[in-house]
Amino acid sequence: MNALCDLILIRHEETEGNAALHKSGFGGDSSGFTSVLRSRSSDTWRLSENGRRRCIILRDWIKNNVSMDNGLVRVVSPLIRAQETANLILPGTTWMTDELVRNRVWGGIECVPWNEWPAFCNVNRHDELPSGFHQAYPQGEAMSKVWQRTKEFIDSLERSALVVTHGEVVEMSIMHIENVHEKDYRPPELKRDGSHIRNGHVVWYSKRNPWTEEILQRFSFKKMWFDGTDQGWSSIV
Repeated sequence: MNALCDLILIRHEETEGNAALHKSGFGGDSSGFTSVLRSRSSDTWRLSENGRRRCIILRDWIKNNVSMDNGLVRVVSPLIRAQETANLILPGTTWMTDELVRNRVWGGIECVPWNEWPAFCNVNRHDELPSGFHQAYPQGEAMSKVWQRTKEFIDSLERSALVVTHGEVVEMSIMHIENVHEKDYRPPELKRDGSHIRNGHVVWYSKRNPWTEEILQRFSFKKMWFDGTDQGWSSIV
């Protein structure tokens, strides 16, 4: 890796809150939302035991696939769950914390089960569940704002980088790099087809042709790894 040739994005591993939201949104089971979980800010969420175990699998994949030579910049979100993930996948490594890759501000709606989201919006004088690119949940942040700071971060990079961040930042990186129009944005919390960015999901962009080693002017190739499976390299059309 030299200069800005590769951008490797990793969503932090599973937290208690992520597990509860997944069960609630995909399985209709709200039992994970204990009184303690409901009363705490999601900024305090820490990795679950399952998330910590999964970090070991991710660490092994990184060790076998990512070269740490040639000045690869390591960047991490300031949130606890991202910091814990970073320190477990690359123990003893110095990380640069950057607010631009922090999570989307949800405004507290993420601390209640999915079936309570409409009522949460109603109480906060929202007539319907926000779903657009420019809409925000009550006291939350619109995805357009996350897109702006994600673009700012990527455009500021001068060297290849490994970034431990959040699903929303990974989603907005995909939109920015692959020129996805905002009208084609689909909220990750509404996806039921398996295309959402999972915990521990890796999205690797490269300017280097993996078959010829030729280095192009823009990110033209992508590799994804999630749930223990390497999807291999593909060209970005």
